[in-house]
Amino acid sequence: MEKYVREKAVESREGRADRPRGGLILSGGPDSALAANIAVTTHPEIDWQAFHFSYGQRALPEFKCASQQTRRLELHLNIITLPDGILTSTMTQRGEDRAHESLEPTFVPGRNDIFISMVAARLYHRGMDIHIVGGWNEEDASGYPDCREAYMDSKAEALALALDCTVLIHSPVIRMRKSDIISGLRLFNIDPATTWSCYTPLFIQEGDVGKPATGKWEPCNECASCKLRAKGFKEAGLTDPLTHITS
Repeated sequence: MEKYVREKAVESREGRADRPRGGLILSGGPDSALAANIAVTTHPEIDWQAFHFSYGQRALPEFKCASQQTRRLELHLNIITLPDGILTSTMTQRGEDRAHESLEPTFVPGRNDIFISMVAARLYHRGMDIHIVGGWNEEDASGYPDCREAYMDSKAEALALALDCTVLIHSPVIRMRKSDIISGLRLFNIDPATTWSCYTPLFIQEGDVGKPATGKWEPCNECASCKLRAKGFKEAGLTDPLTHITS
């Protein structure tokens, strides 16, 4: 029996070794959820892995949503935890607000650069192509410059030079309107309640006085991401299950 298990393990590794490797960066939001489903559906020949980053952000519901999305894709979620202080912004509750006036206060300098680089390093296997997928969207690009298509193209080129292999960075939703992304969730039967957008969520405590506090996270409805999400649901004519707000 032990020999059989070892042989099957070798067959499994060999079967995966000759396939291109792909990484799905899942933030827990609707953009990355849709992007991941599009990628997995259209490229079944790729050996996909899912990744989620923990870097001190306040949006704790992100992890729960990313986990739900990964289970739906029947993949294992790789959690990468960054050391304190690597990334700073108002989202991480540490450091000064360094955002330029043209950027969103929740912009995290270097976030996508670090995420993409780390996923590429994890996926690297000599001689194999690397595919990286995320929910980067040009509609966010005015306040988040690392969501621009030009950045993704240049990052892929730099990684290809650094790793001496083909690196392709995909964002199937890069040019989609937020309303199209919200509508796209329905096409793939993705429950919007399993997506999270808010960067500065509120923890609402519940329970009786004198008993252990319980509660739930709710979106602030004030940050740029919340407003873009609300706009998307409104234009799509759908109700957001997290806020119960529609047109």
